[in-house]
Amino acid sequence: MVTHRELTPGSLPAGSRLTVTGEDVSVMMNLTERSCQYPAQDESAIVNRIILGCARFGLAPVVVPPPVVDPPLPIDRIPVQQGTDLALLTALAGRFGYVFHVSPGPAPLTNTAYWGPPKWIGKPSPALSVDSGAATNVRQITFRRDAPAPTTVAGLVQDRLSNAVFPVRGVGSPRPPLAAEQGWEVHGTNLRTTAFRDSGPSVVQAAARAQGTAEASNDSLVATGVLDTRRYGALLTVGGLVGVRGAGWQHDGHYYVRRVTHAITRAGRHTQEFTLSREGVGATVPVVPR
Repeated sequence: MVTHRELTPGSLPAGSRLTVTGEDVSVMMNLTERSCQYPAQDESAIVNRIILGCARFGLAPVVVPPPVVDPPLPIDRIPVQQGTDLALLTALAGRFGYVFHVSPGPAPLTNTAYWGPPKWIGKPSPALSVDSGAATNVRQITFRRDAPAPTTVAGLVQDRLSNAVFPVRGVGSPRPPLAAEQGWEVHGTNLRTTAFRDSGPSVVQAAARAQGTAEASNDSLVATGVLDTRRYGALLTVGGLVGVRGAGWQHDGHYYVRRVTHAITRAGRHTQEFTLSREGVGATVPVVPR
């Protein structure tokens, strides 16, 4: 979907420049604010309903249920939406450390709408090679480590079913590590602590949300850069793993692909700006294949 056009007039030989910016079809899910109810529906049911309601954009849902599925009784509470579809999908994903993104395919004029945990297991995309002579396919890459990013979540919740008060806590992550030195383990007792203040969920739901918040904060190492697709020989896609090689042991290894932006010139040059992340430094594999 074309979202922005920019014209820069100029004279020869440079001439004028027209820049057109587009986004995936999820931008269309952020246009209309709604006020509606979802009685007796848990988060995964609400997500499926929203995505199926956007079938005109060719969206096919791939929804992974959260670790806690608790359909609310209408006499107890009714989930409501006050905002756009995209805002609600993103907010519901944030409760469990999940992600929501749209990717093209698998067939022409169709799109896959994924709502679930980041895919930390699977075959990585071809490696991003840095400072590797003729094998180099990355024009620029920067690694930024945010040491205070990992956080623990702690607090109390009054279970709405029993009215008893229980402690809740979220820390670390059970997912397969992508880094040898995970930030939340290295800092130990010096981690930031975020208070759990949600009211209304049961103690099981509260524990899942606290853990999801902790997991979402763990990615303290972020890599940003520019990829030359001609040298890379493929397209880097969001929502999977990719290897990095040639940047040294601390920064080599596998990363999760958070964001990709394409830049295509009239002359046919195609580059990709990317954002990668993982939970710390140090490669977990001895060799990153191309």
